[in-house]
Amino acid sequence: MTEFNLQRTVVLPAPAKINLFLHVRRRRADGYHDLETWMQKLDFGDTVELRLRDDGCLGLDCSDRSLPTDRSNLAWRAAEVFFSASRRGKDYGVDIRIEKRIPVAAGLGGGSSDAGSVLRGLNRLFGNEFSRTELCAMALRLGADVPFFAVEDDAVLAEGVGEVMYPVKTLKGYGVLLVNPGFSVSTRWVFENLGLTSTLKESRLASFRKD
Repeated sequence: MTEFNLQRTVVLPAPAKINLFLHVRRRRADGYHDLETWMQKLDFGDTVELRLRDDGCLGLDCSDRSLPTDRSNLAWRAAEVFFSASRRGKDYGVDIRIEKRIPVAAGLGGGSSDAGSVLRGLNRLFGNEFSRTELCAMALRLGADVPFFAVEDDAVLAEGVGEVMYPVKTLKGYGVLLVNPGFSVSTRWVFENLGLTSTLKESRLASFRKD
């Protein structure tokens, strides 16, 4: 007999995000960069559906047929990370369905959002087994942006590699114009070719966060 009411299915948004400012401080020994950024989730994004299965297996389907539907997909690995840590989820598996709208490699956090939403959704299905801190630790194993999508906050100031987050008021009453040039740019390439901004003054946008 379980100690929580087990749900079998959950559908949740996997929103895109924008960085309202980004300061790259230094390159770390692990290859990541220390940074300061303001991240804001948008009302636009993917949709993730999770359906529990009783055989301990994982399945993944995606509306974008160009994306992998095996372990090379970050959403699949997010489910692996969750079940490897979960006691309540022992012997369970999940079918993941992703309705893809966020362009791939567009700097909007699409893959990270899908992965974070898988973690958040599975945690919800299993009665919030893990705390925010524990869920963020799982998410960080998958990528620097994933913790932001594993929490409910719509906007944060983030430090470290993005895992140290301070919730701030979400922007309201603003429209955002997203322009996709039609080609992909990997996040890794961007950071490998980005000049550090530690000598620059704080962005004027940063003052928006102050009450």
